Amino acid sequence: MSQRLATTALLAVLLAGCSSSGGGTQGLASWEIDFLWEDVTDLVTIGFQAAENAYTGDPVQPGDVIEDAAPSNGYTVVYALPEADRVGLGQGSGSVALRVVEGGVVDPDPLGFSIDTTTALLVEIDYDLDYLGTAWTGRLTDVLFTVFVTATRASPADPFDVEYNIVGDCFLGETYCDWDALFAALGRPRDGIVEGFGNAIVTIDDPDIFDFYLPTFDWRVDHFRTRGPVGCCSLYEDHIPYTDVIQ
Repeated sequence: MSQRLATTALLAVLLAGCSSSGGGTQGLASWEIDFLWEDVTDLVTIGFQAAENAYTGDPVQPGDVIEDAAPSNGYTVVYALPEADRVGLGQGSGSVALRVVEGGVVDPDPLGFSIDTTTALLVEIDYDLDYLGTAWTGRLTDVLFTVFVTATRASPADPFDVEYNIVGDCFLGETYCDWDALFAALGRPRDGIVEGFGNAIVTIDDPDIFDFYLPTFDWRVDHFRTRGPVGCCSLYEDHIPYTDVIQ
């Protein structure tokens, strides 16, 4: 068992009132339920924050640019994220590779792009995040996510309808997570998740749980449901409000 088991009693206090698992959970100890809740909330917190940053853009200084956008790299700019305490990603550093397509045309200056000023009816953003940070629960994280953003609207006066596809993997402390998530929002994730659109297929390998957790996520208006088997014979299901994962 890892050192986290020594803090089970403390975690139970911290998580009390947050985890709503119960009727859909079978064959798991209470501390396993708490750790799975922690894994899921950390994963979705980081994923939603990466999606938000892909949509709104990161503040980038000229000295942060590692590789300029150019025809030779498909107008993809690579920039550093210097050490800082970032909302949702925690204290850490990393890098991003960014490519933007407006109205079917690649933007030669992706760092000059703003979703608030574009007149395009279709915007496609590829945002590759490589980040070493700290989850809100205190675990060190190692994140490799690609966020594909597709924003569409009928006219420049209309708000965008936004679809997010996040693929990749990460370590949350000793826990390994792999996921492929698709969801829609009314802009940023914090602006409202569209109910019933998309899904997420996840693998969570927490060394403090006896087997893999293989859930799917269902997106609801004010919460998401995570549900799936743990190994052959156990089940973990929870309904987690977005207020727990959008900071």
